Amino acid sequence: WDKMPAEDLATLSNWIVEVILEERPDAIIGPNLKGITSKYEYDAEYIRSGGMKGMKMVALHPYGKSENRAHLREYKKWLKEETGQDIDIYVTEFGSHSTPKGPAKCSEQMQAQRVVRQALSLYAEDVRAFAPHVMGQREENETYHEDWFGFFRLNHEPKPVLLAYANCARLIDGLEYQGDLWLGPEVGAMVFGKKESEIVALFTKEGKKEISIQTRSEKVTLLDMVGNEKTMEVVNGTVNLTVNEDVCYLKGLDSQLIATASTEL
Repeated sequence: WDKMPAEDLATLSNWIVEVILEERPDAIIGPNLKGITSKYEYDAEYIRSGGMKGMKMVALHPYGKSENRAHLREYKKWLKEETGQDIDIYVTEFGSHSTPKGPAKCSEQMQAQRVVRQALSLYAEDVRAFAPHVMGQREENETYHEDWFGFFRLNHEPKPVLLAYANCARLIDGLEYQGDLWLGPEVGAMVFGKKESEIVALFTKEGKKEISIQTRSEKVTLLDMVGNEKTMEVVNGTVNLTVNEDVCYLKGLDSQLIATASTEL
């Protein structure tokens, strides 16, 4: 979206769409846009110039410590208002880095935390497909974040983010987002699954928090961010947990508790 004027990209898009749809009428095509709803910004100018003709999706490149789920919902609503149709969101770049030094310093553990939390949010908000930025990394400059986005180190060793992301996919992919539980301020508790087979992804915005969950279940299984499992003791209908920025997952909570999950943010 930032390589040419919006009118020029709209013109090129129309030429490209015409050629593709002639050969593949069911193709899902769309531009990479900025993800901003202001009528003065690139996205609105592109749509006003006729750039979304024949298109069914928009690609975004969100990066950050966490995903703004409310903004994703607002943006999808805005796209429908501007185009008159439902437009799917695809994320063709996302993630975090592990820059060792400098103002962008971020540990490999923090990278894993951020990538998994963002992936959960993208999945919950019905982003149709999303792909991390890169798998490898150059490691040329210890203070330049673009050299440290990989899931593998330069020597081909896997970083923690690879295990954390693969575990998240193993547990969540194919399930339905059912809503969020309220377990206190700045505690994420996202419910995924189908009736009687739900899983709750738990994490904090920052730091450790002690939480207590009321449940009628006799046994609850806790999985850490990379998939290690243990059985949690339920005492007098309560399971007590220490939660931090590492995403963990709970299986086996009772249906009455799950039913309190809400899709309202």
